Order: sequence, then structure tokens, then C-alpha cells
Amino acid sequence: MNTKIKSINNKKLIMGIGIVSILTIFVVVAAINQKNPSDSKGMPKSGIPVNIEEARIDTLISKVSATGIVEAKESETVYVSNTLKIEDILVETGDTVKKDEALVNYDPSFKKELEQQLKEAEIALQNADLRLQSMTTADQIEILNAESSLSQAQKMFRDTQTFLNQIELSVEQLKLKVKDAEKNLENNKILFNEGAIAKRDLDESNRQLTELKNQLSTEEMKIQSAKLDIENAEKQKSIAQHNLSTTYNKFSDPKQEAEIKIQKNQVESQKMRVDTLKEKLEEQLLSSKASMNGTVVEIFAEKGAWINQNSPLLKISNLDNLIIKVNMSEYDAPSIEKGQRVTFKGDAIKNALVEGRVSHVAPTATIQNMGNSQEAMVEVTIEVLNKDSTLKPGYTVDVEIITAEHEDTVVIPLLGVVDEKDGTKIAYIMKDDYTVERRVVKTGIYSDLYVEVTGVNEGEKIITNYNPNIKEGAKVKPLETKTQLGDGHDKN
Repeated sequence: MNTKIKSINNKKLIMGIGIVSILTIFVVVAAINQKNPSDSKGMPKSGIPVNIEEARIDTLISKVSATGIVEAKESETVYVSNTLKIEDILVETGDTVKKDEALVNYDPSFKKELEQQLKEAEIALQNADLRLQSMTTADQIEILNAESSLSQAQKMFRDTQTFLNQIELSVEQLKLKVKDAEKNLENNKILFNEGAIAKRDLDESNRQLTELKNQLSTEEMKIQSAKLDIENAEKQKSIAQHNLSTTYNKFSDPKQEAEIKIQKNQVESQKMRVDTLKEKLEEQLLSSKASMNGTVVEIFAEKGAWINQNSPLLKISNLDNLIIKVNMSEYDAPSIEKGQRVTFKGDAIKNALVEGRVSHVAPTATIQNMGNSQEAMVEVTIEVLNKDSTLKPGYTVDVEIITAEHEDTVVIPLLGVVDEKDGTKIAYIMKDDYTVERRVVKTGIYSDLYVEVTGVNEGEKIITNYNPNIKEGAKVKPLETKTQLGDGHDKN
């Protein structure tokens, strides 16, 4: 009995010693951890968990994207000027045609009828003119001469004024072209310095600008000459008006004068009829011919059918010159300029390399409905550079306009830049001792996921999951460090 009790007491003693030993180990380990909060690599065992990505030197390409429909830059629809019956259509969809090539034959009966009416109108005009001459005495001839002089002076004044207006319009257009040429030359200088274009392209830009400036100077001199011509024409008109008034006062026969005016109106009426019939014959001829070089893309009529006046007959497009019009938001539009490079993607073109350039940016925005809201959009026209591309009018394509491209620049993730309320941009950097440095940076161009910065050095570790607990001097514990090339910027 005593032996059994003694054995139990020994077991209790051993268990007690074991428990005390375990507790001692825990206390020692806790003390060691308290004195050594970092692991063998120096990384803190406690700290704010953060994602890290290193700043790197790279090429950053800034792009804006949109979707548009391919269309021909030059297209014309041939319309029928009169209601006509189509005897034969001479082309098919897809046929290549040249300007003035015959497209259709109409029922000849309408043309014959017009020609007969024209002959009758010309005879009636001759008769009216002969009657007017027989009514005109020597006195009336003097009046007619005075009226004719006034009419000629008035016409000269109108023609001179029209010429001046045309020259002034030409000057304004040339000024815009000079401005565009200057901008194009500056862009080409930049491209040349970057090695993107050849010297001959730069020289051609310079030559075009010089030629436009010479044209502008010539047109401006024409304005001064035209203004002098207007002054002279106005004087001639005043003299002719005075001479006519004097002649009217000299010969006064109201009845005879009225009869002559009536007959003059008859002559003018017959002239108008003759001109109208000639125009109809000319319009019928034009509506049967191609108005430009190109490809027949649509035919709206059928052989043997009647086609109504002013209805479309067929459509011709120049498929060698394609454009794409896209609408850009007011956020993206300011970064888009004429001449910028464009790439295309679409189901129809698959992996084909198709390139373009911005050829026009609309000077004003239009308001468009976007679901339940409205947004200001700017139309951008893109010219397709590949003449033999797989693109066709009607295709839907995604476009990427390259608005900027900077090489050998420091880039960091967009998530690594924090915008403060006052607009200051901050990057939080993990230093070698795992503490945080708050640093003010300046940003440059953006891609989808990365941004160009100044104020950060290559290799510095950028915190990409900022939260309010991350402050200057705080201890952090990196979860992962990215050093590979990220999506959103291109490496050449």
C-alpha cells in the first residue's frame, strides 16, 4: 500500500516538473521575441502588411482608346435629276470605275422630248428678240444702251465684290493651313530629333510651309487690288446710273416704254426656259456617268424600273483612302493632336498590323446622350495609312491613339501614388529598415496601370496598397515584391 502511494507521488512530481519546464520555455521565447522583433533576415515579425513594387526605368506609352466604324474618305452618291425609266445598268457592285464612265442607260424617249422642247424654246426666243428689235426706235436704242451700260456696271461691281469675298475666304483658309503646317513642322522636328522620321520628311514639311506662306502673301496682295477695283466699279455704276436718268428724262413716252419693258420680259422668260431645258439635258447626262474614280459600293435601282426625281442611283467610294471617326470624351480629348500615331484592333483584321494617324480633331464638342446622362464628346478623324489593309468600310474597329511615349523614364504603379486633398501627390516608400518614408512626387504621363514620376529613384520599393495607418516612420511588413514588367506600359 505504501509502495503504491509513493509511486503516485513520484508521477505527480514528474508532471509538475514538466509543466514548469514548458512554462519556462514559453517565457524565455517570449522574452527573446520581445528583445528580437525581427527574423533572421531583418524583416519585422509584426508590422502593417503591405504590397511592394520596385520603381524601374522603362518606356511608358500613354494611350486612349475608342471604337469607330471604318468609312471611305471620299464617297459620292449619284442622283437622278428627273423621273426616268432605267433601260440598263452597266456596272455591278465591286466594279472599279473612272470619272465620267457610263453607269446606266435611260429610256431615250425622255431625252428626245427634252431636245424637241429645247428647239421650240430657242425658236420662241428668236421671235421674241426680233419683235423687241422692231419695237425699238432710235430713241429707245439710246435708252437701251444706257440701260445696258448700267447693267454692265452693276454686274462688274457684283463680280468684283464676289471676287473680293472669295479672295478673303481664301486668305482665311490659307492662314489656317499655314497654322497647321507650322504645327506639323514643329511635330516633325520633334519626330526627327527622336529619329522617328527621315530628313526628307522634315524638309518636305518645311517646303510645304514656305509654299503656303508664299501663297498667302500673293492672295493678300490680291485683296488690295480687288478693293481698288471695287472703288472703280462703284464709280462706273454711279456714272451709268446718272446717264440712264438723263436719257429717261430726254425721251419720255410712257406707253411705248411699257410695251418695250413687256417685250423685254418676254425675251428674258424665253431665255430662262432655254437655260432650264439645257440644264435638264446636262443633268440627265451627268446622272448617267461616274462623278469620281472609285469602286461601286451600292446600287439602289434595278434594270427596267422607274426611278423618281432626286432619288439615289448608286454610290461610289474611293477604297484606297479609308478613315475612322471616333468620339472622345472631354477627359481624353485634350491629349489628342493631329499627326499622332494610331493602332487598330478588330475581329475582321485579327492579328494584321494596321496603322493610322490622327488627321483631324473637331474644334468643338457635341453633347451626346450616354444612357441616363449627357456627355460632351469631341469627334476625331483617323486616316488609315495601310493602303492594302484588310479593313473595309462598315467594319467596327477598336482604336488606340498613342498620345505620348517616353523612353528611359522612372515608372511606378498608379496604386503607388496617393492624391491628397490639396492636390499634392505622395508616394509611400519602404526603406531598407522596413520603415515608411512619405515623399512628394510629380507625375507625368499615364498608361493603364503605371505612371511616370519624378522624385523616386530606380529600385526604390513603392507601397501599392496604401491605407491611413501607413504613415511616416511606421513599421511595415512586405507581403510580396514585384519586379517584373507590369501590364500597362510597353517595353521596346
